[in-house]
Amino acid sequence: EWGMSEKLGPLAFGEKEGEVFLGRDYGHVKNYSEATAIAIDEEIRRIVEENYARTTDVLAQHKDALIKVSEALLERENMDGSEIRAMIFNPEEETEAAGEEAAPVEGSVAPGEGPCVEEA
Repeated sequence: EWGMSEKLGPLAFGEKEGEVFLGRDYGHVKNYSEATAIAIDEEIRRIVEENYARTTDVLAQHKDALIKVSEALLERENMDGSEIRAMIFNPEEETEAAGEEAAPVEGSVAPGEGPCVEEA
């Protein structure tokens, strides 16, 4: 619907039709060719498959942290964000006891940083 891919460009495809009822759209008018519809379907498939592969890679890279957090959640049932961040980003607390220095996780973002953190 919103376009914005490299292949299809910054275009929106289709026009909404009908009234909104309970937050749902009932109609959608197709204002593009069958060839464009095929290109849209191919682009959607590419985007979904690309992001599926990216997601499985990220999960595989951070499998140990995911297992650690899931085991903690099984014990405690709920944790707040600061507890999870400390568990993932401050592993030196555990490795110091073993006499090792913690290595940062490649591609990780330190607590208080990243695109979802509001500037004060």
